Amino acid sequence: MSDADTEQTVFVKSSQVGGTETINNIAAYFIEHDPGPMIMVQPTVEMAKDWSKDRFAPMIRDMPELSALIKEAKSRDSDNTIQQKIFPGGSLVVVGANSPSGLASRPRRIALLDEVSRYPLSAGTEGDPVGLVKARTKNFWNRKIFLCSTPTVEGICRITDAFEESDKRYYHVPCLHCGEYQRLKFKQLNWPDGKPDEAVYVCAECACVITDKDKPMMLRAGKWVATKEFRGIAGFHISELYSPWVTFGKIATDFVNAKRFPEKLQVWVNTCLGEVWKDKGETIKAEVLYARREVYGPTVPEDAWILIAGVDVQKDRIECEVKAFGLEQENWSMAYEVFYGSPAEADVWEQLEDFLEMTYTHALGFEMRIAAAGVDTGGLHTAEAYKFCKKHERRRVYALKGIGGYGRPLVTKPTRSNVEKVNLYGVGVDTAKELIYARLSIKNPGPGYMHFSTDNSLDYFKQLTSEKRVVSIVNGRKVLRWVLKKKQKNNEVLDINNYIFAAYKILNPNIEKIKAHYMQKLQRGQATTIVDPDTPVKRILKKRKRHRKKPNFVTKHRG
Repeated sequence: MSDADTEQTVFVKSSQVGGTETINNIAAYFIEHDPGPMIMVQPTVEMAKDWSKDRFAPMIRDMPELSALIKEAKSRDSDNTIQQKIFPGGSLVVVGANSPSGLASRPRRIALLDEVSRYPLSAGTEGDPVGLVKARTKNFWNRKIFLCSTPTVEGICRITDAFEESDKRYYHVPCLHCGEYQRLKFKQLNWPDGKPDEAVYVCAECACVITDKDKPMMLRAGKWVATKEFRGIAGFHISELYSPWVTFGKIATDFVNAKRFPEKLQVWVNTCLGEVWKDKGETIKAEVLYARREVYGPTVPEDAWILIAGVDVQKDRIECEVKAFGLEQENWSMAYEVFYGSPAEADVWEQLEDFLEMTYTHALGFEMRIAAAGVDTGGLHTAEAYKFCKKHERRRVYALKGIGGYGRPLVTKPTRSNVEKVNLYGVGVDTAKELIYARLSIKNPGPGYMHFSTDNSLDYFKQLTSEKRVVSIVNGRKVLRWVLKKKQKNNEVLDINNYIFAAYKILNPNIEKIKAHYMQKLQRGQATTIVDPDTPVKRILKKRKRHRKKPNFVTKHRG
């Protein structure tokens, strides 16, 4: 950042490698030695304020060189605030990438941008936040731009695109046995079966064992090696394998825990290896899923312990699916029904009501009812959907509304609707589809695996895999969008699965506790029907005694 020939620096990193501390030191250097107008950008205004208060302010306080230049924000004569620091020869403004007014401030010579891959697509209506910041530096012949981030998804990752334009430097360290310099790679980690915490690094050249205690010496002797020609942009990549604070065993253990779920593996690839995630879920074929159907039902499989439903409302019908969930979200498709008729009429809702009230027999002999359901309210019959959800609110029938856009949470906090005054949950449909496609890619039964019955038709699977994710250009930026595949018209099954997983997330059941509750009652021979397993026995008895009311569940006793 102090090299006259380098205009832009790109830092692609994992977590636990001092990325934020790097930005802190760069800011401190310019404040003391080369002052000028500076801007620090975080993904949101809240994150910007947190950085200023929790990371930057303590550094100013503890360094005499800086505290002599920047007055405390609490001083009466101080011009400094949480989002603005004044010092001789310059100033630092701290803003969020989601704030158009903050990015459209006065020209800045030094721009520090943290976690750029998590910036919103547009700062309000102004356009790409990174482009806006760079535009503020054009007036300076000696401008300096620093981009820092962990990667995200291939195709839309800002930091990966920026790194490709750089000279792409990687940190090479010497093997303490053979002396050969090499880039640390995860594939060189080895550990005994079932003991990832005992992982060691194996040299790619001499196959000698390198342990955590060797790491500090290797790091001190390391060097950056460029893999492309330098053209004014310096790029650096480093992973958690280099971190002096994280052991090889911890990295291996995190991998073993993450690989069971594709969505967790993505987080691990991004934050541990510092690499972009390459999604392969779009290659899933309906015919492949159709071929892996199983013979089970109508009884609920022995490993499933709770039932969740999803409801999609169309202009001339309502469609509903019920899934049974087991440990670690392994699930089974149990029933799929279509109720024809206009949702503007009460009859079709009555059919849905009867369907959701049905009981299911578990393989161990007891009866189960649906614990929660998610209902689409974003179509042409919003008022009727609200009314239905309000009527069955105590039965945990949730009103849902899909919200598009990459990176949104699966479920947002509920808001109170104006109609019927029902709690309305937003569903990040792009996130839900990523989750579903990731689960469909799991090939072996176990955590996250999706089971299908021979009752599921080929059309069911075509609708479940009806969309694909494509990269589009919006306002000059690459974005991911889900679109229908060619010759595919219906996607109700995929939408319903969105609502099922959203309802599961809202309910947040403790499956292990539910299983233990079932098994305990079965061992005692106390129950043949347990409708609401999520409610512990003691709570049931206390509630019945205190309120003297019939609870909204049924418990039958033998004899």
